[in-house]
Amino acid sequence: MQFMIFFIGCNISFNTIKRPLFHDMLKKIGHFIPSYVLPSYESLRTKRIDKSKQRIEERVKPIMDSYTISRYTLVSDGWTDRQSRPLVNTLVFLR
Repeated sequence: MQFMIFFIGCNISFNTIKRPLFHDMLKKIGHFIPSYVLPSYESLRTKRIDKSKQRIEERVKPIMDSYTISRYTLVSDGWTDRQSRPLVNTLVFLR
């Protein structure tokens, strides 16, 4: 899951996982964590993103359930601060 959070939080394209330089980097890291298995491109963009979305929806559900208005849109935006820390802003638009 941390791998997915890294890709999304740093706004890194899932296509990066297809690049030879990325694989070379992970081979070097693999010397320290030999049992680690890299998730596939397909897994990142399907199963893992769906699981991440589900986790976010579960965390937001109690807040959303507290609204009596039935038509709302959840919007989030992300960026980094001056120290390159990821920041995420989540807004609820009520209709």
